[in-house]
Amino acid sequence: MTDMTGAVRFRLPEIMKAKNMRQNELARKMGVHKQTVNRLVSGGVHQIDLETLAKLCDALSIRPEDLLEYSPEVPGVSQ
Repeated sequence: MTDMTGAVRFRLPEIMKAKNMRQNELARKMGVHKQTVNRLVSGGVHQIDLETLAKLCDALSIRPEDLLEYSPEVPGVSQ
């Protein structure tokens, strides 16, 4: 997926759930307001800068590609 923001919006909730991490905990680890994390999860952020991406990855102890690898399945399209 070439849309980094879209990939984050889909992958972030999955990763947070797998790590049993709530938005307020992630925000604290990132050093940002909970509302910032909420906007990332809900798609309210239209562009993610590299600093925010780095903070997300550090806070979640993941690699950037773990957060950005997402390929939505489109009904009727073979991959």
